[in-house]
Amino acid sequence: MWRLHLMRLGEFFQMLIDNWQVKVLSLLTALLLYLLAQNAGMVQREMHTEILIKTPPGIVLADPSPREAEIKLRGPREQIYAVRPGQIELAADFTHVEEPGVYRGRVNILDTHITDLIRPLEIDYQPRQIEVQLEYAEE
Repeated sequence: MWRLHLMRLGEFFQMLIDNWQVKVLSLLTALLLYLLAQNAGMVQREMHTEILIKTPPGIVLADPSPREAEIKLRGPREQIYAVRPGQIELAADFTHVEEPGVYRGRVNILDTHITDLIRPLEIDYQPRQIEVQLEYAEE
């Protein structure tokens, strides 16, 4: 009885190995078609927004000109184009600074409900870090 089972198992493995090139090609084609179907309704949109710089009381930016970031959104077309630039806010937090100087900080996305409303959604932004010069506020 177990010989019959082993023989059937051997036939099964032989069947898997026969024409393996065609089977691998078919599997890769199916994977490619799946990925194309998943991305068919996805679009990418670029927009710009100002980076909010948070400083502690008594310390200000030496150069108060606005700093801008480029945001790239990727998701369903109808939903991506409904997003306004002001709905996604970026900030760099320097509230831990105690004295003037040049500092480098990380730029982060502030809490936004956009990520809850649009599924799937990819958000990418540049710059990821920002360098600022801080000075005491004039009284």
